[in-house]
Amino acid sequence: MAHSTIVLEKFGLRKECPIGFSWTTLIFGFWPALFRGQVIMGLIMLILQICTLGLSVLIFPFIYNKLYLNFRLEGGYEFVSVSGKKGREEIEAELGIKLP
Repeated sequence: MAHSTIVLEKFGLRKECPIGFSWTTLIFGFWPALFRGQVIMGLIMLILQICTLGLSVLIFPFIYNKLYLNFRLEGGYEFVSVSGKKGREEIEAELGIKLP
C-alpha cells in the first residue's frame, strides 16, 4: 500500500493519487493503468511486458504512481490535500515536483 495519498480536484470531481510503491501494478500489471484512464500508458506497459518476457512488471510498480500523478496534474487537476504518513513538503521533495 502506498504511504500517502494526494487528493486532486477538477470541476468538483476528486481523484486520489497514491504515492509510493504500486502494489496493484505489481500484481495486475498493465490493468490498473487502463482502469485509471491511461490507455496509452497501459498499452506501453503491455508491449514492454511482452518484449521483456514480463521483467518490466518488476520495474513499473516503483514508478507508476508518479506517472499517474503527473498524468492527472497535466490533465488540469489541482492539488487539494495530502493524507498519510508524509506531508506535502516531504512528498514534493521525494517526487521532485512542486504541487500547484
